[in-house]
Amino acid sequence: MKKYLVAISLVVCLTLPAFAEEAEPDDPDAMFPSIVLEIDDLSIEKIDVGIKDEVQLLPFEREAPLPDPAQIQVAEPQAAAIIPGALPPYTMGDKTFFTKVLFGAGLANSLMSEITFYRLGQQPVVKLFYSHDNSDGFAGHQVGLGYSTRQDLFEGSVKYQTPEFLFAASGGFSQTERGLQEQSTYFSVINQFSNGTVDLALKLGDLVTVSSATTFYSAGLQVTSGTHPAWTVTYPPLELSVSEKITGGLRWEVIQAALELSYSFRAIPGNSAYEMHRFNAKLDAGADIADWIRLDGEVGISTFTGTPYLVPFEVGVSGYAADWFSLRISGGYRVVPCNLQDLITEIPFADFPAELIDNHGWFGKAAIQFSFSNAILLVLEGTLSHNQAFATPAVTPDLATGLFPVVYTQNITVFETDSRLRFPIFSWLSIDAVLRLTIPFSGSLSMPGEIGGVLAAEEPGGGYGMSVSTFIKADASGTAGNPVLSAQAFFRAFDNITFFIEATDILSPLFEKPNFILAPYLTPGIQARFKIQISL
Repeated sequence: MKKYLVAISLVVCLTLPAFAEEAEPDDPDAMFPSIVLEIDDLSIEKIDVGIKDEVQLLPFEREAPLPDPAQIQVAEPQAAAIIPGALPPYTMGDKTFFTKVLFGAGLANSLMSEITFYRLGQQPVVKLFYSHDNSDGFAGHQVGLGYSTRQDLFEGSVKYQTPEFLFAASGGFSQTERGLQEQSTYFSVINQFSNGTVDLALKLGDLVTVSSATTFYSAGLQVTSGTHPAWTVTYPPLELSVSEKITGGLRWEVIQAALELSYSFRAIPGNSAYEMHRFNAKLDAGADIADWIRLDGEVGISTFTGTPYLVPFEVGVSGYAADWFSLRISGGYRVVPCNLQDLITEIPFADFPAELIDNHGWFGKAAIQFSFSNAILLVLEGTLSHNQAFATPAVTPDLATGLFPVVYTQNITVFETDSRLRFPIFSWLSIDAVLRLTIPFSGSLSMPGEIGGVLAAEEPGGGYGMSVSTFIKADASGTAGNPVLSAQAFFRAFDNITFFIEATDILSPLFEKPNFILAPYLTPGIQARFKIQISL
């Protein structure tokens, strides 16, 4: 039976400045709560561009995927903008350093910590980040029975750039462990990922830019046993992937064009059935035919193991009327790669799939933005797509492993919309509303949903504040759960020390029926934490 996914978020913010933990240097103007529509680009590769508005909700302007001079020469964030009111960062000679430490503890044996280190103001720019978060014995159960979660993350990046040259390298490792809550002969499932990327860009004169991106990643799925010696069982080996993309672009007056060549290889050692070679060639071009209208398009050739050549393409038109109206309409044929990393990231408790199938099909999308008095903002966006292989979890988990098999629904047409309204009432009070709706028009498909909102307030000087949020979620079968009420408050005791106290799912003890992540796996239920943040 077809299910409808609806997510409507209504947010009343009593101040526009950030609340909760401070924004990081690459996003100094982020607000709390962050309500940003994640619009998926439906071409093979994502092109992140935005309309002429600081919110940048919809990709109305589409340019060739090559950095122009402004993209090559990105201004570095100022240290003073990282955390308002923070002490001046530690300075040694001509080098500027910044460190943020956050740690906390709470109910259900909960412990968390974050450490962030930045080197700003001088080349190269460096960032290091580590976080740990674990909880054991939630939802009213004893410790050691698998009602637990653990997340560890380490990331690092370095960037060096001049007006004509860019070098950037980044990498990281993450591991997420979820207890199987006595639903399996195993104790927990561990998803682990590692990745690394090297980007190079070179500007040749005023017209031509060349760039390359080399990427490596690995993804693994393990189940653990609670008894010695079978602590960890690899199930099955890691997924390994390497890819290379080379792009050459031309920018001349109102015309931009780019040629992109890419190759990727995926393998799972010991099982040749999962090997995948992907080749893509794409030509992207656009032109401003008038001050208020732009035409753009792309066409390519795509092939991957076991599939004949496909010809993905997209044609679009964007229009503008002064500063209050923007419109974009586009459509074409898309190819969406499917890897183990994507599936086990998007589907909690996902089993290792019997096969990995790339999705492809026709699509059309439209986006409209209205802006009134430079304050009120209305964005309407919709996408209609036909999918050859739409991946979702099975209704019930496997009895032996406790994990959900991945099911591919073929030949399904889906309509998705992401719309947003922003209405500032006063300088310290605004209303944000978001509508997310997914409707399957064909095939048999069930989807989860969510409806919720947040009320946030902050003292004008940023010394203290609080927020209250509530939402209702539907699981993958479309069954609505109980309302979840959470609250958080903070107090800045000193310029560089802030205290937080938070409670989540406060109402859960009042309901007989629990909430589920994916039935039969329970959500953590009521939790409370106390946290301290120190900025140095």
